[in-house]
Amino acid sequence: MKLISKNTVNKNLFLLLLSSAASLAQAQEIGTSPHGTSHDVKISFGGITNGTISFSKHAGDSLYFTDPWINHEFHVVGFHLALKCNGYVLKYLENKSDNHLTQEMKDELRELLPGCAVTFDAIRLIHTDDKKDVSRDFNMLMLKFVIE
Repeated sequence: MKLISKNTVNKNLFLLLLSSAASLAQAQEIGTSPHGTSHDVKISFGGITNGTISFSKHAGDSLYFTDPWINHEFHVVGFHLALKCNGYVLKYLENKSDNHLTQEMKDELRELLPGCAVTFDAIRLIHTDDKKDVSRDFNMLMLKFVIE
């Protein structure tokens, strides 16, 4: 019988609470490294994970993970971008090659008015080592912003 220390129990409870809170956020899931360390799989655009954004200031940024280990293990190789105003989808654009905005996306984002919404979804991921598509394992990754 293996005894578990109070610190281990407290750490596990903390991770459980953290993972429960993370599961409520649309852009998060939990991943585990080979060493058993728990990692947040949280996607960001230019380091921003939610709220408002000015794409004129972030046009050169890209989608990536906030956790360095996850960012090393997986790469974004495509995504869809939905542009919405007043609840209506104005454009649904696709990048099939990498984690940056395409020129068409940048042009369309410049035209959006403050208060319109932008959603990154259908985010395609590959594992860095074997280039295997792992998008299905992280199919809930989504990122939403409101234009400033």
